[in-house]
Amino acid sequence: MTTTLLITAFALLLSPIALNSMRMMSDSSSIPEKAIYAKYDALLLDEYGLQDTSDSTIAKWQKQGDWTAKLQYNYAAMYYHWAYYIESNRVLKVLGMFILGLLIGRNKLFANTEDYIQPLRKIRNIGLTLVIPASAYYAYQYKYVDNPPAALEAFVYVFSVFPLAFAYVAILTLFYQSGRFTAVFNHFANVGKLALTMYLTQSIIGSVLFHGVGLGLAADFAYLPILSVALMLFAMQMVVAGWWLKHYRFGPFEWVWRQLTYGKRLPIKQ
Repeated sequence: MTTTLLITAFALLLSPIALNSMRMMSDSSSIPEKAIYAKYDALLLDEYGLQDTSDSTIAKWQKQGDWTAKLQYNYAAMYYHWAYYIESNRVLKVLGMFILGLLIGRNKLFANTEDYIQPLRKIRNIGLTLVIPASAYYAYQYKYVDNPPAALEAFVYVFSVFPLAFAYVAILTLFYQSGRFTAVFNHFANVGKLALTMYLTQSIIGSVLFHGVGLGLAADFAYLPILSVALMLFAMQMVVAGWWLKHYRFGPFEWVWRQLTYGKRLPIKQ
């Protein structure tokens, strides 16, 4: 079973190369996401009255819009995101990663990571060896190549993004095993225990900061200030998460989710 799941996972991760090759050989009218993108454009242009669907126009609309505009865009964006998921083969790639996660959990590879130091070093080294040239070309292609061949784009993606993810995991695990960053990892562990609450509060705070329903700061900042705000917000969340878990067993949203899952009331205080 493990071998079958492993083969299935890597087949799913590699599948975009074959699927994009098929796209290149097919008639553009048969592309499945085309109608979904058209629905997105129709909503924004015909029903919501935007002049175009450029990022700047949408940012201005959300910057000045009220709750109605926010809900309208969220509804339209649902079509855009699913069209993009189909176009980028996201569903298959994510499913492949899920299966790898299932195998890691089933075999409890996370429980005794000290027994896998050498394999982790190999994953790190191989991952970074593949990533550096592939990612450099991927960045060059994104910036300077107009309409690159879909199969080539998928090939470069497969051999840059996935090895980088595996290398990240290996590097972080090796750092953890070194014992020199225990305090830092404990702070991240607290955030991980409140993952749903952290995710939703980031969305709420982002809406208040950037949308017209709040301060309307969308498109007012360059990347560096936005990155600074994101890092400060996350640092605050790490502090709050540590404090919360000293007094409560679950995050507020995790608590609600667990009660809905198990169908009974659960105590939240420690």
